[in-house]
Amino acid sequence: MQIAAISLLVMGSCGAQSDVAWQMQESGTTAGLRGIDSVDGTVAWASGTGGTVLKTIDGGAHWEKCAVPDAEKDGAALDFRGVQAWDAKTAIVMASGPGEKSRLYKTADGCRTWRLVFANPDKAGFWDAFQITGLRTGLLIGDPLPKKELERFKVKTYFHFPLYGTIDAGETWARVDSDNLFAMSDGEEKPSQSIFAASNSSLLEMKRHSLIVFATGGQRVNLGLLETIDHPVALICKKACSMASTSNVPLASGATAGGFSVAVRDGDSTDPKLVSCL
Repeated sequence: MQIAAISLLVMGSCGAQSDVAWQMQESGTTAGLRGIDSVDGTVAWASGTGGTVLKTIDGGAHWEKCAVPDAEKDGAALDFRGVQAWDAKTAIVMASGPGEKSRLYKTADGCRTWRLVFANPDKAGFWDAFQITGLRTGLLIGDPLPKKELERFKVKTYFHFPLYGTIDAGETWARVDSDNLFAMSDGEEKPSQSIFAASNSSLLEMKRHSLIVFATGGQRVNLGLLETIDHPVALICKKACSMASTSNVPLASGATAGGFSVAVRDGDSTDPKLVSCL
């Protein structure tokens, strides 16, 4: 498949002025909130530090504090940086942390109870973003992992972003990349490019399941584009997801700089408009 041209808009601040009037809402918690997902403008979910998950069913007028996932273990210490929901009863939250502190929990009863559905199998890993892309499909991406030897490029160690997928509504997750979602190295066997887990918005899927896009920061700021398959419940990638192309983004680079967020307008059209924010 040949990837059509994609228009890119870069904003210096995602809080730019607009004609939309913002209204302050009371969350009822002192936790730092990182994740937000609006199902239909009336039902929405939020997540954050201290094992916090919130839900509203009246457009934000009132927020319900959900049960803490894994409260009997270490749930109150988890940092839930992402949440994605199907409706008022069914949602998944993503904890971000080193190794197995990165986890996915799912609820099917409106957040009264939670089940651990996936924990990071990589001790050196750290999850950054996940997106529910259909009734049964979803994607998850994390910080670069080391892979020893890449003979064709004559390097001893290279780094790649791990990509996971689900085709059963988040019940099971598996690696779907082919170890070629490359990240830059500093020459001392350490990655110098990363994905920011600030708001669960550095990963998206578009063009009716045919493209995956993720934004990076660090030494080089770019958008990675992956070819998938044009069927919402089939395998997410044709065989293993491979990098189709990358596009440099004119944002400041640095250890804590780069593309923190990416969104799309007209994502299923022949000319989608991507917006990336620093």
